[in-house]
Amino acid sequence: MQVLNWFTRNRIFVVTMIELLIITALIGIAMLFWGNMCSDTWSSCIGSKPSIWWFFFFCLVRPFVFTPAFFIAMIAGDAFGIFWGTLLTCLGNIVSSVAVYAPAKILGKHYSYPWIHRNLPETGKIVRTHGFKIATFIRFIPIVPFDLATLIFGLSNIRIKHSIFATALASLPIGFLFCSIGYYNTPQPLIVETFKNLMILSLGFFGVLIVHGFFTKDKGGSLWNNIKKFYQELLYEIKVNNDIFRTDDFSSDKPPVILLYGFFSSRRAVVQVERRLRKKGVNVMSFNLGGLLGVFFTIGIKDAAKFLRKKINRQIDRHGFQKLQIIAYSKGGLVAMWYILKLGGHKYVDRIITMAAPFHGTYYTYLALITPLGFIWKDMWQMRPGSKFIETLEQLEIPENLEIFCFYGTKDTVARGRLGVFKHDQNHPQIRAIPFEGYYHFDFLHFQEVVDKLIEYLDDQNISVDNLLSEAEEDVKDTSLEP
Repeated sequence: MQVLNWFTRNRIFVVTMIELLIITALIGIAMLFWGNMCSDTWSSCIGSKPSIWWFFFFCLVRPFVFTPAFFIAMIAGDAFGIFWGTLLTCLGNIVSSVAVYAPAKILGKHYSYPWIHRNLPETGKIVRTHGFKIATFIRFIPIVPFDLATLIFGLSNIRIKHSIFATALASLPIGFLFCSIGYYNTPQPLIVETFKNLMILSLGFFGVLIVHGFFTKDKGGSLWNNIKKFYQELLYEIKVNNDIFRTDDFSSDKPPVILLYGFFSSRRAVVQVERRLRKKGVNVMSFNLGGLLGVFFTIGIKDAAKFLRKKINRQIDRHGFQKLQIIAYSKGGLVAMWYILKLGGHKYVDRIITMAAPFHGTYYTYLALITPLGFIWKDMWQMRPGSKFIETLEQLEIPENLEIFCFYGTKDTVARGRLGVFKHDQNHPQIRAIPFEGYYHFDFLHFQEVVDKLIEYLDDQNISVDNLLSEAEEDVKDTSLEP
């Protein structure tokens, strides 16, 4: 426990040391692998008698021994000459890009795609529509690691054909340059000049695409117009999220349900749930919880709970609520529980429904802690398994008036199974665990079944017959939510 607290207090030092160790380890793995393969020449890395099949094998292995793509191009130039080396480099890069893209695509399907769809849908459309242009631009930037770019393509839902075509297009000129370096054993100053020329080429290529789109304006589908859409969507998020979003008239006899969203999401992430609840007659209120750009929820859990208390107290003073209930998704469940159990929220809240809340932490936080994000996002440290926050929250007493319903997904890898249930090992009489078979983490924001269950476990006082909407009325009101 004391060791964990020391890590939390000294997180800047810890993150720095972790990143240095990771970089050292990656370099060490690459040097150990190629040190055993290579001797005095580039071509020796693929055997004394260079084989095309061995070359493709090393292209496939290269990303997983953390070696830059240009290393293979220099081997190809020395082993097969500039012309054939360039062609083989192009094909080899396609092979290695597919090897990295495939697992990224699988991860994206369950994690990044749902997040983009919920928070930045227009951006998602831009990526799908102009994936080839975006991928090509990134490929031509020499300072962006080849395999990192491929990983981003898979996670951001760029089509695989766009990734392959962009890789092939960029690999020909870049492969030619590095094959030449390997063939002639080019001195270091010329290598630096090569990188500079590649950067200019990349910016020039992207500039031509933007200028062409600006003048042609092909019915709103040009890259130029879509960049503007992305900018407008981000501005919309920042503007709209600064206010309390409500579409109902609240009064003391119509208590609301407070709806909270999860980590690195905006309020838009719960809009679909909110619409469906309103359609069922539920009085819903949601708050912007702040964070990155004032929109994406990244502030510390305790700070967010204090902010939530301030927002709720203001609404109680304004409308005279005697009580309210909370529906909280993911990190929002931790915020809500801290507010209720530690900051006196139980005086007003008698029922809370959490969805996929990582009450026992999530190991995914360690992926963020080994990046620079660990320097600035306190909530990543608080959501670690065994953190001081998690242990303190687990030990808090539950007031007699409070009912807790915990929705958890059997396939959720963020809040793993029953680990998404508060005090899951105590069989507490005031806590009820509701499993959702086959549900992943983001599924709770998508399926109607979840809303039906929410209605089932909400107090009838929160459901107003007068607030029921017809489909036509719902469609008219929903247009106000779009940028």
